[in-house]
Amino acid sequence: MTKELQEVKKSLRKLKKKPVAKLKRNGAIKIHLAQAKANPKDILLYDGSGSMHGEKMDMGKEACLHLMSRRPSLRTFIFSSTVNEVTIEDVSYAQAQGSTHMLEALQRAYRTSPDKIVLATDGEPTDSSKSEILRYAAEQEIPICTLGIGTGDYDFDEEFLQELARVTGGTYDKVGDNIEALLQLELKIENLLEYKPGGKAPSPGGGVIEL
Repeated sequence: MTKELQEVKKSLRKLKKKPVAKLKRNGAIKIHLAQAKANPKDILLYDGSGSMHGEKMDMGKEACLHLMSRRPSLRTFIFSSTVNEVTIEDVSYAQAQGSTHMLEALQRAYRTSPDKIVLATDGEPTDSSKSEILRYAAEQEIPICTLGIGTGDYDFDEEFLQELARVTGGTYDKVGDNIEALLQLELKIENLLEYKPGGKAPSPGGGVIEL
């Protein structure tokens, strides 16, 4: 056994003896997540612009935390005026602020060579025209499943999100902007992540939740 291999095994034995809380403080959990997501399949882009302030952002962060804990290969980006990839440790620090750089977020997602992108937003793009985003996304030939958050045209352009899903081979859904409806946000995102291009649209498939 080489000296290097002995050192690796020694380090692993020490790691197993440490409590989870200590591992988290030392960054070991973040390292594990980075390794687990080395071969991503799906990308979640969550809108963190200023219009998401309040309940929409709070519930979104909670949904991201739950989804990421169950799907260690899921890479999650929160975008506003900047686009930031987040780990489970980072999500709770995210704040709703700035504008909606949707094109930049999609460009970052494409660089990871994903199988599918889930885009959750309550706003409209501020870094590009909608027609340019539609053209660009269609050329990539990667499905985008869109989720509108809010009350239709009041918060987002429903027709644009539907068209973005259509031209890329994805699917579309929406959820209302009151706290009760937002409790279903996690389920809606989960359904979109489960969607397989060419298959049946995920249930419940569209429509604001009636309460």
